[in-house]
Amino acid sequence: MYRKMKYGDEELEADQTDVVVEEMEMKIVPQIAIPPVPQPTATVPTPTPSPSNPSGDGDRGIAPLPPTGLPSGWTQQQWDHFGWQYIDSLSQ
Repeated sequence: MYRKMKYGDEELEADQTDVVVEEMEMKIVPQIAIPPVPQPTATVPTPTPSPSNPSGDGDRGIAPLPPTGLPSGWTQQQWDHFGWQYIDSLSQ
């Protein structure tokens, strides 16, 4: 629309690639100075590994299965890991 208003209908049909390239070459693009990101000088402390079972159930071993078997929807692997928590939650 801009070119139609500027050049009229007769110029609209012509290839205007040269005009656009010329206009782009005349534009001045400002340079933006980006300061470098400072690198940390202090060492990052390494986290101490937490125990795999923070509740201390590891010394009790694997919880015994209830007389009715595994709870509905549980796998043996889940029971091996969370069995004591399940038993403790029933006694509360």
